[in-house]
Amino acid sequence: MAKLPHYRNSTAAMNKYEPVYLNLFEITIQPPQGLPNWTTPLLMEQVIKVSGLDVDKTPPAGVQQTYKGWSRTYANAKLDQTFVDIAVDFEINLDDANSMYMYKGLKEWCKRVFNPLTGEMSLKKDYAGGPMVIESYNRQGDVFRRYTFDTVWPTTNINAIEFDYNSTDKFTITGFTFRADYWNDVTA
Repeated sequence: MAKLPHYRNSTAAMNKYEPVYLNLFEITIQPPQGLPNWTTPLLMEQVIKVSGLDVDKTPPAGVQQTYKGWSRTYANAKLDQTFVDIAVDFEINLDDANSMYMYKGLKEWCKRVFNPLTGEMSLKKDYAGGPMVIESYNRQGDVFRRYTFDTVWPTTNINAIEFDYNSTDKFTITGFTFRADYWNDVTA
């Protein structure tokens, strides 16, 4: 007999299994050495969203052969993409010196990769930071999943500020993207 849709027939309900809440996470990002305007704990308070954690890579079915009109397919011998781009949204505040410290820290990091005002570029050893660690936890603070990206660097511009006399919105940096070539994904 099929299980009827009832509370008592749900294993998760009867065992009181907790859901995974998307707002219970911590992120830390270590910038490159000597980056000015970067105070890690203060800046991580400004994070409002993290996306792009597409770490579950599988080879796509992409190779096709045909025998007398009948097709057979196989997984590709290599992945289409082996890196991940982690997008982070930040809120922007002013400190006691009237400085947009979050904006300034990210801007300095971007200038390490390429400075549009001077044309100066750095080597990866100078512009890459890391690790970036993102942890998901339950309501008691027990971590059940940890992403560790050993080396990260910014790959997008900071979105431009748009002033509007009719707006009551605050300035946020959205979709600021960090690239990682390698990661560890540990799930309890």
